[in-house]
Amino acid sequence: MKYVPPPLQALIWAGIAWLLVGAFPGQRLELAFGPALVGVLLILGVALDVVALSAFFKRKTSINPINLAGTEQLVTDGPYRYSRNPMYLGMLCYLLALTYWLDNPLAAIAPLGFIMVMNRTQIAREEALLAEKFGAAYQRYCEQVRRWI
Repeated sequence: MKYVPPPLQALIWAGIAWLLVGAFPGQRLELAFGPALVGVLLILGVALDVVALSAFFKRKTSINPINLAGTEQLVTDGPYRYSRNPMYLGMLCYLLALTYWLDNPLAAIAPLGFIMVMNRTQIAREEALLAEKFGAAYQRYCEQVRRWI
C-alpha cells in the first residue's frame, strides 16, 4: 500500500464527505448549535496542532510523519500528556467541523474513516518505531496516555 501523509489523508476524507453530500443532498443533521460547534471544533483543532507542533520544536525532534527515523526524543509533555496523537486529533477536529458544516449525516464518514485508516496505517507504524526506539519508556507512556483521547 502506498503511503499517504496524515494531512493528505484528512483532505482525502474531507473530499469523500463532500462528494457524498453532493450525491445525497437531502439528508440533514439539523443541529441546534451547528455553526457554533463548527467554530469551536476549528479553534480546538488549530490549538491542538499549534501546541503539539510547538512541543516537537521545543524538543528539537522531527515532525515528519514520512521519515520516522528522524525521531530523536519521546515527547510526553504539553498535549501529549492527554493524547498520544494530538496532531491527528486536531485533524479529526477539522473533519468533525466539516461534518457539522455540511449538515449531512453522510459527512460523518470523514472522521470515522480517518480514525480507522490512521489507526491501521500511520499510528501503527509510529507505535512500532517508538516502541523499538524508546522501549520501556514508551510502553509506560502508552499505559498512561490514550491513543486519541
